[in-house]
Amino acid sequence: MRVPTLKSIILVLLAAPSLCAHAFDSGTQDLLTEALDDIVETEGLVGAAAGIRVNGNLRALAAAGHRTKARKSQVTTDDLWHTGSITKSMTALLIGSMMEREEIRLEDTVAEVLPERAKAMDPGWHGITVHQLLTHTSGAPGSFGPFLTFVGIPAKAAEARVAALDSIMQSPPQAEPGSAFAYSNLGYTLAGHLAEVRLGIPWYQAVQQRVFEPLGLESPGFGPPQGDQPVGHANLMGFKRTAPRRGLGSDNSMIMAPAGLVHMSITDLLRYGQAHLDGARGKDGLLKAATIQKLHEPRMDDYAAGMVVMQRESAGGRILWHNGSNTQWYALLIIAPEKNAVVALATNDGAIKKAEPAFFMLADQLLETLP
Repeated sequence: MRVPTLKSIILVLLAAPSLCAHAFDSGTQDLLTEALDDIVETEGLVGAAAGIRVNGNLRALAAAGHRTKARKSQVTTDDLWHTGSITKSMTALLIGSMMEREEIRLEDTVAEVLPERAKAMDPGWHGITVHQLLTHTSGAPGSFGPFLTFVGIPAKAAEARVAALDSIMQSPPQAEPGSAFAYSNLGYTLAGHLAEVRLGIPWYQAVQQRVFEPLGLESPGFGPPQGDQPVGHANLMGFKRTAPRRGLGSDNSMIMAPAGLVHMSITDLLRYGQAHLDGARGKDGLLKAATIQKLHEPRMDDYAAGMVVMQRESAGGRILWHNGSNTQWYALLIIAPEKNAVVALATNDGAIKKAEPAFFMLADQLLETLP
């Protein structure tokens, strides 16, 4: 099957169902374990983990490979994985929670949220809406460029984010807002900033309070995992380079956190995906089903608010998915409403061209086993 891409760009209930209540299936578990082992060996990935939830329960979970290329420590199913741009869907759910509390609207504009700073902006930014930022139709540049200040601590990012965004917005957007799809990490950074301005707290605290804590997720953090955990690996001219755990080169600047800097365990990524699945199937949970479904409506190029929407034969219909990579990790989250299933996969290896098709193929195999 053709592996879906997004413009060739790489692209995460008041309490979710407890993982203490498993529904492991030996056939699915064997398939997942064997296939993941094969992917790691055949594609030469350093390490990987994957899992599937069906009907609200954990069906299978596996890990293969090692935490570093030195191969001294094997990965486990409890390890933490960088989710990259899956974080965008988390920023979208944060906005959704604010919509339900009437703290923000999708129609609100940059100038309305930032009135005191609007005079210093190019007028082209004034009418850009929250919804356009979430659907990559705002006309914002794709990134901040190569000279973005590196910030490695979430608590220090909010002030730096203001300075970086204000500098960019002195120049006009790259396209007329609403006229075209253009994937933009900067646009999601701005969306996260508008949320933190309206809430009066930094984005990282807001997403913890509005998304992670209500779902009962305990593993999420920001930037690369620390301590006795997998380490990312970049692939340069055929060689794998182990990324530093901290500092420059370990990740993108924390300024861009709303666009792609969350890490978590595979089980928590599956539980997070369950919030999207519940809403897609009409069930109120973290947010009202109507709110989730509004966020899941695609605009241009099949992109909704933090999710790609497409038809997939193995899923029996529509899937919602997003992937993410900081070039040192790769992760993929797939929501299959017709199969009542969530699939999550991740690797600590930036070999995206190898990991992505292999992960989609494994997800297809898992979904095809379901009625």
